[in-house]
Amino acid sequence: MAFWSNLLGYQVTWLLTVWSAGRGMAWIGMLACVGFVIWQWLASPVRSADSRVLLAALACGLLIDGGLALSGWLQYASPEPALPAPLWIVLLWGAFALTLNHSMRWFSIRPGGSAVRWRAGRWPIWRSARFFRGDVSR
Repeated sequence: MAFWSNLLGYQVTWLLTVWSAGRGMAWIGMLACVGFVIWQWLASPVRSADSRVLLAALACGLLIDGGLALSGWLQYASPEPALPAPLWIVLLWGAFALTLNHSMRWFSIRPGGSAVRWRAGRWPIWRSARFFRGDVSR
């Protein structure tokens, strides 16, 4: 049950965050991310490990997405509030972090197969991102 609540909870969080940011209502996604992080952290049997992964992911979100946004390589539909990366994307990094020790644990157990699955999963993610931007005709 914990596996499925983590997996499906993150998918709902991601969907709400991307949808709301694309429509200029990023606060909905930010609330979803914070709610997911609190819910998963309280239910976690490995809070110490989750706390470390969460802090690392928040730092990565700030550095990676912030650096790409500052360099002009990324432009966000909803860039405010920014830290230099939009807060909603940084919080989404945090929400994703709380899947790594739970529903995405198999990434660390089978790193070779995980790379293949990650590569195969990029197309649906790219397609859904285009859909939420309203770019479905291409």
